[in-house]
Amino acid sequence: CPAINDESSDGKCGGCKHRMVQVCSQGDVYASLAAKAAEAQPALIQICKTIAKKLKLTKIGVGPIKDEEAAKAKAKRKYDGNLLNVTDYCRAFLVVDDIATLLALLEYLCHHFSSSICRIK
Repeated sequence: CPAINDESSDGKCGGCKHRMVQVCSQGDVYASLAAKAAEAQPALIQICKTIAKKLKLTKIGVGPIKDEEAAKAKAKRKYDGNLLNVTDYCRAFLVVDDIATLLALLEYLCHHFSSSICRIK
């Protein structure tokens, strides 16, 4: 774009329809993802409580938001440094005592949350 440095108030560069792209530091990316995780955490806690009550689970928990150093280390180790590929900023665990309860849990999760779950292990 010939006018790339001519920013207009609508976030487009002057003279064309290309969007301006903001370059963020890893710290900025982490802060944004951690803030989103913190917003999601109360809902995750409620979901875990609902599932625990429904399936009579006694061992559940929601972990703290992944700290910046741990997120950066995981991104470096597994994702060539890309913090956007780290998916467990906000996470939970549910412990079941038998296979029947495990199958019921998996069925419940797939039925109600299949589009929101990144990984089950």
